[in-house]
Amino acid sequence: MTNKREQSLEPLIAAANELISSVPIIGAFISAPIAAGMVAWQNKNLNNFILSVKQKFASLEESKIDYAFLETDQFKDIILQTLDAAVRTSSEIKCNALANALMFSATLPTSKHIGKQSCIRVISQISDEEILVLQVLYEVEHQKDPKIQLHEIADRLGWEDLDVKVTVYGLIQLGLAYDPLVGSWDHLGGSVDGPQACRISSLGLKCVQYALTNY
Repeated sequence: MTNKREQSLEPLIAAANELISSVPIIGAFISAPIAAGMVAWQNKNLNNFILSVKQKFASLEESKIDYAFLETDQFKDIILQTLDAAVRTSSEIKCNALANALMFSATLPTSKHIGKQSCIRVISQISDEEILVLQVLYEVEHQKDPKIQLHEIADRLGWEDLDVKVTVYGLIQLGLAYDPLVGSWDHLGGSVDGPQACRISSLGLKCVQYALTNY
């Protein structure tokens, strides 16, 4: 990694150190051993995230890095937003997604896109199970019939039908999917039993392209 790249990562490292020392998890009601365990857990999460970012950053072509954007206040906001989300999860899937999101923000031409922080906010809220279903919806989106029956998702993932339905409810609530039989992305289903089919929304597409594919 060149000196220029190392200098570009300095704000990330500094923000990480500041964040881990200031997260208000230690209260009077938390015992010292539990508090120490939480700090260690947060440190591990942050270290995993920073390692992932460094690996992705090292593989980027120099010409694709938007060094001008890295100097902006918005990029500093994005650093803090991704760090805040990363410190709160031990999920490898979400850690990788957040690292992708940070790299997306630092790389041309995607550094010019709007909605970067909206996608990071969604990623910070989504569960691993929802990510897996969302990726299935993304895979079928470009087929002749882009909607997929919930029982087909269950077959693909080896899940119970009820588990898929509960997960799809979560995606619909986040605006990442919708019931195509109803046609309203913020509707929780067309029947008492909920949606029987599902399709990825435009927000869902953007989030997958932004952070949930291999960078």
